Amino acid sequence: MKSGGDGDRLRGKAVKLTVLVVLLVLLIFFYLSWVEYKASPKLFGEIDPCQPPPDAYKLSANQSSILSQIGHPDSFQILFFGGESNGNRVEVRLETWTYYSLGREISFLDGEMISDEVVEDEIGSPIEIPYRPEQFAAFMNLEEIIVAAGIEEYLVVPMEPGLVKGGEIIYAEELAFGLRDGELLYVETMPAYEEVSS
Repeated sequence: MKSGGDGDRLRGKAVKLTVLVVLLVLLIFFYLSWVEYKASPKLFGEIDPCQPPPDAYKLSANQSSILSQIGHPDSFQILFFGGESNGNRVEVRLETWTYYSLGREISFLDGEMISDEVVEDEIGSPIEIPYRPEQFAAFMNLEEIIVAAGIEEYLVVPMEPGLVKGGEIIYAEELAFGLRDGELLYVETMPAYEEVSS
């Protein structure tokens, strides 16, 4: 009878060990799945923003003059970063407005024109984008961007931590923007084009 009790104890230990191994494997699996999920792109749709749009960026006199002369750009890029002026930290806004139909690309640094260059476009005529540079302000959060730009669905792609820690690239219709730690750092429009017939 004693040997039967030892066998039962051994079987009990084997069952406990098996259960522990299975639990450990499941924990590892769930952890790795969670890590993979956090690093994978995610699609969000049917957004119903619950707050009013944030205050728009106030265009400079220089930018307002360009808008009144030739209208909104066919495409634009905006980069926000911190700089230093007289020992104080300041926000810097670098913008490039592209007018493919006019063959012009105008850049602004904090609203002041810094270049007006010729660009060649052989792709075709861009279809008007639904976004304006003044919709975006430095360090907006995702919800503010969604409301300001009227975004209905978007795809979030986490960046490799080695490239930009806490960075995400978000794609919406004809728009891409980058966030770091939840704050807007970069915006770029991606207009669609009407095909050029040969």
